[in-house]
Amino acid sequence: MPIPDNQSITRESRRRKRGMNLVLDIGSGLNPLKEENVIHVDINRLSKHLELVCDAYYLPFQNNKFQIVHASHILEHLENPIKVLEEWKRVTKHLIIIKVPNASFEGYIYESTKEHLFSWTEGTFEHLLNRVFPKVKILRILQYKNSSRGFRHKLQTIKFYLLSLFWKKNDLVGVCQK
Repeated sequence: MPIPDNQSITRESRRRKRGMNLVLDIGSGLNPLKEENVIHVDINRLSKHLELVCDAYYLPFQNNKFQIVHASHILEHLENPIKVLEEWKRVTKHLIIIKVPNASFEGYIYESTKEHLFSWTEGTFEHLLNRVFPKVKILRILQYKNSSRGFRHKLQTIKFYLLSLFWKKNDLVGVCQK
């Protein structure tokens, strides 16, 4: 028997999003996706744009409800990654996009916190995701410390070994197909 949608999502939100390709933003926190077709869920009631408070292990949605499930920087905080990935797979029709810190990045040890239960390199993250999903692609995302206008253009002219001085962090993004 499928799990019914949680009644906590407002009627206005349902009406606005009816007929759209829905995206589920799990653990939306302080930096949520801002598109109109996004349902934001988090365990923290103080999260921005929050529409539903729920646990990432038990999402109150029907199977195949969302075109895309997105989770940024929460998988490393959860005790059972396989179990939660299986739950996220249940509620998506097509894609799951998961962003985690890259443990092989030089500055990772200094940025990690006691709250991170797991860490992954590109290879170990891909291995984890392949245990649940038939198709997985891992992308490395580099972000700059300084986001001022024109900074990216200036960096393109510097040799690669100097570029590493300007990276804020190196994230891994897993794009998983159901």
